[in-house]
Amino acid sequence: MRILLVDFDKNSQIQNLIPSSHVVTLEKNDGGKAWKLSGEKIFELIIINCITKPSHGLQTARAIKKRKKTASIPMYLVVNDSCQILDCGIPVTLIELPEIFIS
Repeated sequence: MRILLVDFDKNSQIQNLIPSSHVVTLEKNDGGKAWKLSGEKIFELIIINCITKPSHGLQTARAIKKRKKTASIPMYLVVNDSCQILDCGIPVTLIELPEIFIS
């Protein structure tokens, strides 16, 4: 599976929670670059860390979901509390994240 991981936390270990059988493209600095990447390459899943910089993460997620070409790509937003209601992706905690890869 080709995954776009958007993670603004330079010390994050989220990438280590993704099984090595997946191809991960990582963007750690710029939501605009992540938006551009999402339109240039084909991804089957997008994961955005919204813990460190929630406004950056949500803004990036909303921009990606707004674009017709990328609107249907499944998107998980890593948050502190998976009970949060978000309008642009599925909330998941760091503990829950590895479970999305279990078939």
